[in-house]
Amino acid sequence: MAVDVEVSPFLRVTVDSVVTTQDGQKLGKVKEVESHHFKVGTSFLQRDYWLAEDTVDSAVPSDTVTLNLDSNQVAEHKILKDPEA
Repeated sequence: MAVDVEVSPFLRVTVDSVVTTQDGQKLGKVKEVESHHFKVGTSFLQRDYWLAEDTVDSAVPSDTVTLNLDSNQVAEHKILKDPEA
């Protein structure tokens, strides 16, 4: 009998995937993936930042990461230095 195992969508986050908010705003692309965080690379006018794995709602490898946040909630979840350091 097969058992459905809930796989964390964070496990499908891959470098170069486009990061979007729940309300459809494109934030940038995934630059790095660490054990519990991923780095969002932004345009040259903004600073790159990290987000925790629990902000990921869904992810399609090598394509798109959709957050469980609306665009107005992202700022309060940004981590501006390497969380693994």
